[in-house]
Amino acid sequence: MLTPQQQVKARRLRELGVVNPQWTVEAASNAGLELAIACAFLEQESGGGHNVFGHDRDGHGRYIFPAKDGTVAVTEELYKEYKRRRGPTGKGGMQGVGPMQLTFFSFQDRADELGGCWHLRANMQAGFEHAADLIRRNGMNLGIKSYNGSGPQADRYLQQMLPRIEKWRAKLKVPPKPLGAPATPATPVPPH
Repeated sequence: MLTPQQQVKARRLRELGVVNPQWTVEAASNAGLELAIACAFLEQESGGGHNVFGHDRDGHGRYIFPAKDGTVAVTEELYKEYKRRRGPTGKGGMQGVGPMQLTFFSFQDRADELGGCWHLRANMQAGFEHAADLIRRNGMNLGIKSYNGSGPQADRYLQQMLPRIEKWRAKLKVPPKPLGAPATPATPVPPH
């Protein structure tokens, strides 16, 4: 249950277009992730917290099930079929799932432990926990970059996320904070 202060934040998020503001506030708080950063991740990953599959492709350029052109909503049935095809270690192909676009099999499995990767609350909780852990261990910039993996794509991800964080801090009236040292090359981290 949200505290009165968290309820005010959730109402503000609803006004700002976050898909599930109560669970966003709850999951960010439980994970120890700043709310503005959580909102920036949701905007980056799924347009504000939509429960959709990603558009990941295999090494031959084919969509990984169940992706296709357009949007595919995450349902329990589709997720379970995807997971069956994915296999226990991702050898069948890994696809972004849900509001936090959890891609790596172990993060999807963590969301399953929390109630099901197809469930918004469990998906956000697993994603926010992972993001908060990366930021605590590596600092803000490298932590955010590492959420996407490593290399040039992760560099672009960081450059997209930094202004989103500042935008959400302004919308939520959070005092400006330094975002950390410039990103440095990271040890490869599995994508989310």
